[in-house]
Amino acid sequence: MSVFQLYNPRLISDKFRAKLVLERNLSAEPSLGGRVVLFQSKEAKMLKALFAAAAVVLSLTACNHDLFPPEEGDVSAPAGEYTGRRVVALVPGFLGSLSRADFNNDNQVIDWVEKILAELRERFPEEVVSDRIPDRRALEPILGTYDDLVAGLEERDLTVAPFVYDWKRHPRDLAPALGEFVAEIAAQNPASLVVVGYSYGGLVLRQCLQEGLCAGVDEAVLLGVPNEGTLLAYLLRGGRMAAGNVAENFIAERILGLMKLAWCPLCSDSRFVREYLPSVEAMLPASEEPFISRRQRWGRTEEISVLNSCRPNRWLYDLNRSAAAMLQHGTRVTVIAGVGTETLSHLGTNALTPAADCELHNPAWPDGRPPRWFGKRERYADGDGTVTRSSAAPDWPAVSAEVAELPLGHRQLVSSEEVFGRIAALAGGK
Repeated sequence: MSVFQLYNPRLISDKFRAKLVLERNLSAEPSLGGRVVLFQSKEAKMLKALFAAAAVVLSLTACNHDLFPPEEGDVSAPAGEYTGRRVVALVPGFLGSLSRADFNNDNQVIDWVEKILAELRERFPEEVVSDRIPDRRALEPILGTYDDLVAGLEERDLTVAPFVYDWKRHPRDLAPALGEFVAEIAAQNPASLVVVGYSYGGLVLRQCLQEGLCAGVDEAVLLGVPNEGTLLAYLLRGGRMAAGNVAENFIAERILGLMKLAWCPLCSDSRFVREYLPSVEAMLPASEEPFISRRQRWGRTEEISVLNSCRPNRWLYDLNRSAAAMLQHGTRVTVIAGVGTETLSHLGTNALTPAADCELHNPAWPDGRPPRWFGKRERYADGDGTVTRSSAAPDWPAVSAEVAELPLGHRQLVSSEEVFGRIAALAGGK
């Protein structure tokens, strides 16, 4: 069961049917915004845990929006002052940047996560959320993602300038802000500018380069970037982040579950992702090679690629077709891909409607629902555990890029001395 599902009223079975009603009560505790009236059968009274979860869910029906959902506020923070040493700009990845409420602290890349946790602790009764909110140590794989990278580059006499942006947004919305960020740094520091785009941040960097908005970038480093998407985004869109038994993915799922609880507690998992996380749509697979085998009810199997998907990632497909535009202002591109780890590359799904009837498909799984437990129908390829090698280092005929394949996992790419050395060599560091 996903963490999303712990707060999902749809899990109430037909046998224990319960009707949950929120009754507005101005005298109720302000942090709850109302009180809960529960009408239930005798059997449902046994579901004490469900009652506690429902109380939390319905207390937020008024949807307090002080946790900055993506449609509110700015998309990025100002660049700050970067003079003196050579600068390496960092565009963090998914879950790896701040949101509007923390823009006054632009030296911290991930503190927004701790802010969400602190506000949730203040808002909910302790007995309800004590076993739902992870502590700082449990979140270390997420919160400490970039510590080694920043320290490693600073040891090489370089200054790291993090692009602080709202990671929930689509690269199309973020590219202009990144262009302004790059221009501010270039105006302050005449040395050649290296910009590192890690994971999802690499797609933001590519959009900026290909739109011609990042003309001040001399060296672009695409570090573990899902240039042709990742199937984990397809799973996440349906609320199944923890596929592959990756510990970091499970932690990320817990964080996303808390965000759903804060912003849209009565949403389904997939609706929350589709409406609040456009960045997930941007990472859906965009390969012309099949990445899904969709099995129909009568046994026929159809291979799905971006060309015949019910909800194709046309944005990323078109971005790859015009990849040569990254070089339009003389920018040199370096691709660093992690290899040596089995990475999900092909997913088997089940569909109950004909392929031609896309409008009838489940919006959470437009190209079929994967089995609840993985079996023999999925396939794996070489990669970093999150992004396949072919996605991180695609064959771009018109792009002359230096490609380095290193035996590292996705998280290890931002903690590797070899990666630090390659970036420092491009930036003129020690």
